Amino acid sequence: MVKNKQKFALWLTPEAKAQVESNFHADNCQSQSEFIEKAIWFYTGYLNCERAGAYLPRVMSEVVGGTLNALADRMGKLMFKQAVEQNMTNNILAIDCDMDDATYQHYRGKCVREVRESNGAISFKDALHFQREAW
Repeated sequence: MVKNKQKFALWLTPEAKAQVESNFHADNCQSQSEFIEKAIWFYTGYLNCERAGAYLPRVMSEVVGGTLNALADRMGKLMFKQAVEQNMTNNILAIDCDMDDATYQHYRGKCVREVRESNGAISFKDALHFQREAW
């Protein structure tokens, strides 16, 4: 038996007492007192969570906001690195490319349409097949 327990009078309606009697075994409780004590702890936890309702959304908002800010910073840095690499590639290709403005505008329009239609999912292999068919 657990020490430091106190005995006191408990008044229940017949319906509540019937609920305790019919359910304490289903909850693997050794006694009706244990069942009632577990119910008290459960209900006080519920009440405490209800009171914390105003506090938790603010804390969750701060945590999620901090996480999203860190993600945005990381994505920004990665996009900058990618833009630098793309700029290097463009400059290397431009050195050896004989293309007039009209041809450039034609390919630019085609590329914009392809990116829109595929949501940016264009592979080098697709571009290679297109260029082989064009020549």
